[in-house]
This record gives sequence, structure tokens and C-alpha cells, in this order.
Amino acid sequence: DEPAGTVDDLLEVYRQEMSSLGIGIDAKALRWEYELSLLAMLHRLVPAEFQDLLDLGEGRGNDILATWMARLMPHVEHIDPEKLLANPPR
Repeated sequence: DEPAGTVDDLLEVYRQEMSSLGIGIDAKALRWEYELSLLAMLHRLVPAEFQDLLDLGEGRGNDILATWMARLMPHVEHIDPEKLLANPPR
């Protein structure tokens, strides 16, 4: 598990670095895009994990996929997809 503020802190560092390069990014828009990306990643990994739609070979592929899922789930558990998609940044 990671400390609660870690993701928000990292997103803020990214936003500030982009700002220092003259690229303005709204903090709420960045968080929205981050959460949407997590859901997209979940959408790609779940079929591979549970429906055998991806041949991961006989090496470490299955272990790596299981690790990705274990690390991803704590980040997506709080996301309400319907609410996220109904409220895109403006």
C-alpha cells in the first residue's frame, strides 16, 4: 500500500514541471485523465487475467500480470466509472 497523498503529490509535481516548460495543465483535468487511464488499463488487463485472451507464455508472464492487477486494484477501487465519465473536465 502507498501513502494516501502519494499519487496526488506525483501528479502535482508533474503538473508543476509541465508548467515550468510553459504547458499549463489543470489539476482537476490531470486527475480525471489519470483515473480514466487507470480504468482503461483495467479494461485491458481483466480479460487477459480472467478470460485467457492473452497468451502469456510459460515464463513469468502470468506472475507479472498478477502483480500488475494487484498493484492496479488499490488505485481503481475508489473510482466510480459512471461518475467519472459523467463529469469530464471543462
